[in-house]
Amino acid sequence: ADLRPCALAMANLTSLSSLELQMTNSTWMLSAFTLAVHKALGPPDDADGTGSSGGFLWSFVIHPLWVFTLCLLRPLSGLESLVLLPRSMILACLTSLRELVLRPGAFLLG
Repeated sequence: ADLRPCALAMANLTSLSSLELQMTNSTWMLSAFTLAVHKALGPPDDADGTGSSGGFLWSFVIHPLWVFTLCLLRPLSGLESLVLLPRSMILACLTSLRELVLRPGAFLLG
């Protein structure tokens, strides 16, 4: 189960379409953008949690434009992994170096 805060908040959105859910589940960046747009411009939820239609502006202007924008941003989500890759490599190297300093012979025994 994905326990990211954006994923948990998006699971409760009633105005989220299945296409948006598929596209935003791939990266954190698109999830955060979609959550911000739905919270700021989307329809408010009803008291019973079923959601409301949101009116003409949301249904026919803002929401379709946002889905189109997601389609355009989807190929750029690969940039997120390019940014995260060097960080992951540096963390792996630092962790290995720390293990060599703290327990110099542990890799021979384990």
